[in-house]
Amino acid sequence: MIPASARAALIQLTRKAIERAACGTDEPLHDLIEELSVYHHAGVFVTITIDGRLRGCIGHLNPATPLGDAVVIAAEGAAERDFRFSPLACEELPHTKIDITLMEPMEPLHDPSEIVIGVHGLYIEDGFQRGILLPKVAFDHGWDAETFLAAVCRKAGLSENTWHRPGVTLKKFSATVISTDFASPI
Repeated sequence: MIPASARAALIQLTRKAIERAACGTDEPLHDLIEELSVYHHAGVFVTITIDGRLRGCIGHLNPATPLGDAVVIAAEGAAERDFRFSPLACEELPHTKIDITLMEPMEPLHDPSEIVIGVHGLYIEDGFQRGILLPKVAFDHGWDAETFLAAVCRKAGLSENTWHRPGVTLKKFSATVISTDFASPI
């Protein structure tokens, strides 16, 4: 768990990294990165939405870097390198909502009954095809466990029932989500 004082620094760092990417500013991030260097998480994702619609989401599973560096990479990626969207424009920032997802280590998933919607995210791997859905996705869509499993299969480019097959890697994970509007006070 990350303490409240570090959460404020994490939000500030994420905002500044997104602003740098969207507006081309060179505001230094070193002090905030350094403040968060003692924290590590199993995975870090930054999700950007505008008016409730996804605008970018990039993350890293098992980053080998400290939290500050990992969140900068994810934030800049969500703002400018999510292939599904054009880069975020500076004028969009006042309408932007940010979710920072700090993943806990993944655990094998043996049965759909182990999934708690809104608590667990899912990861699937079959050969070279992989997919991940964060815990919030199933909750936001009102899915049950089997619908969530079918969706993570689709995300990986697999058929919806692939999760049933032997030899498929299927894992669940919990996460802490820190949410903020871009312009709201910390």
